[in-house]
Amino acid sequence: MALLLIEIAAGAMVLRHPSPSRAAEQTYEPMTVQVPPEIKAAVLREVGDGKLVGLSTDQDDDKNLIWVAHALINDEAYTVRFETDGALIDKENDEPDPPFVPVAAASVPAAVKQTLTREIGNIPTEPPERQDWQQIFEYHLKLDGQPMTVRIDQTGRLLSKERDTDDEGSGKKSA
Repeated sequence: MALLLIEIAAGAMVLRHPSPSRAAEQTYEPMTVQVPPEIKAAVLREVGDGKLVGLSTDQDDDKNLIWVAHALINDEAYTVRFETDGALIDKENDEPDPPFVPVAAASVPAAVKQTLTREIGNIPTEPPERQDWQQIFEYHLKLDGQPMTVRIDQTGRLLSKERDTDDEGSGKKSA
């Protein structure tokens, strides 16, 4: 799936690609590469103080090149996808998704509000929906003119931040 795998090793970005001579062993040979500055900036913006585990290129549903970062943020595994210009496609915590129910804005925990402010700033939002078994709050909003969905659990842990597309009439980004 991934065309390239880039990892941080001893402070340098190292490209690893499948070795044709050792394809059956799935070994990778190192090669230093340049990551576009837009992607570096986007990764730093979204990963923050977390640890970048890997960075690869892939294709979206329309066969366009995208960048995919794998990171540990607050000891949680995340996958973050970017357009080639560094625009965020989505930021997903690798957790299953239970169903959502409406929730009153006044009952949103302070930790959730703090994470929302950190991720999108102080823009007005509609009241969130919540996944009851884990109390996950979902916000539908516009950030820089783009429709977005942000999901945060009751402890303030960011689960996902993604652009919404209405390609199937659902208002949700297709996976």
